[in-house]
Amino acid sequence: MKALVLASAALLIGLPAQADTVWLIIKEAVKPGGSKFALGIEKLEMKDMEQCEEQGAIFMSSERLGIKRNELSGFECLEGK
Repeated sequence: MKALVLASAALLIGLPAQADTVWLIIKEAVKPGGSKFALGIEKLEMKDMEQCEEQGAIFMSSERLGIKRNELSGFECLEGK
């Protein structure tokens, strides 16, 4: 019985760790002038890290939102449970 447990553990050690969820965090900030500043942060659940990276790149390159992306805008992909 002990050998079976050790063999199972050895097999699991070789498997890559997988997160239960992947989140796309997007940040949009604008500073229209003067002392005004607006910040928006949103989280979106993604299927996997690949989809997250793709959607983040689409967000950053989009011209449909009517604003230019700058250092105040960005995204990050996070793994969680």
